[in-house]
Amino acid sequence: MTYDFCTLTDKNFVYKCLALFDSIERHMPGSRLWVLCLDDESERLFKKLGKPGIKTVALVDIGNKDLEATRARTKQEFAWTCKPAIMSYLLERKVRGSLIFADSDLLFYSSVAPLFDAHPNASIMLTSHKFTPKKAPLADLVGYFNSGFIVFKDDETSKAALRKWKGQCIEWCFNYHDKGRHGDQSYLKTWPQEFSNIEEIPEKGVNLGTWNIDRYTIRQRGEGFSIDGEALVCYHFHGFIAYLDGNTVRPYPITVHHGKIYDAYIAALQKAQDEIASVEPSWKYGFAAEISPLRWIKQETTRIVRSICQ
Repeated sequence: MTYDFCTLTDKNFVYKCLALFDSIERHMPGSRLWVLCLDDESERLFKKLGKPGIKTVALVDIGNKDLEATRARTKQEFAWTCKPAIMSYLLERKVRGSLIFADSDLLFYSSVAPLFDAHPNASIMLTSHKFTPKKAPLADLVGYFNSGFIVFKDDETSKAALRKWKGQCIEWCFNYHDKGRHGDQSYLKTWPQEFSNIEEIPEKGVNLGTWNIDRYTIRQRGEGFSIDGEALVCYHFHGFIAYLDGNTVRPYPITVHHGKIYDAYIAALQKAQDEIASVEPSWKYGFAAEISPLRWIKQETTRIVRSICQ
């Protein structure tokens, strides 16, 4: 089964976006990834790589003057603002069947097919943060649902929700809390009451992330992983920081929350960086400064202590 996926990126997230695509291609071959390129450099590189499954979209293609006017926001805020705009554009003009939004720092470890089997009547599938008890208060700050992974069916419910969300984000989408709003994803909390056929995904292995990984028992299962016995579908590597040692991708230890799950991601990022270097040898965007030995030891020690205390 093939699917239409959607994400957005600028030059600093291209290598992560490429790793995302490779994981889609591996587990759902023949699927397409629509990428909104937020700068010329990222669009140029994707065209140079020439991957048929990656379909680039430029901001000018969307043709929304109100959206363009929000460019004065920070890069992060502008990217959040663009999320519903690119999804609305694709569902209205390009995609039939369904559209899956995935943040560019996700990696797939298995197919999404079981989700569609389990939720055949859903117009929109949302993932809650499933915060650990210690992090539960964050729901009031950043929102109950996470906007990094959302499934939309090509129907009027999805299109209406996206139109409203797009207008809300153009009006207000900032990286601070204000009157119950925070960024783009706090708007999602009212969808189950406003629209029909909205389903929350209960599966633990969908959009797993740093905010809830400590809740579960994780075991390796072949080349994949199980989360309390359920398949890991995709992991959201929010906050992951990498640097280049020559052309070798290495992580900041403090941003690694599970050795084997993150090892697979680092390997995927390395493959992506090698592909980029084959067409653009000087491309180093998106990497942090190389970490000093002393700082590495401190971070690794903190990471080990954190894992023991979980």
